[in-house]
Amino acid sequence: MSLDAKAIHLTGDEPGNNFTMAFGGEPGLAARRVGKFLGLLRSSTGWRELQVQTPVATYCKAYFDCDKNRRQARQELIGRR
Repeated sequence: MSLDAKAIHLTGDEPGNNFTMAFGGEPGLAARRVGKFLGLLRSSTGWRELQVQTPVATYCKAYFDCDKNRRQARQELIGRR
């Protein structure tokens, strides 16, 4: 899977801290992209190790989880009331 820079939006603080990676497109398409991306992280032998380049041209491991951001979780909670 190749990731088009226009289809992904990263937000977060300095490298080494948590960040949010949001996939673009219609909600259904974005959800499928997330599912496909997370599925590709797991291989038959275990989890793949991804490394990303930092602004100072070094590499570090990237860890991904499908947690929802605070805004989305709050909207869903308000919608249940």
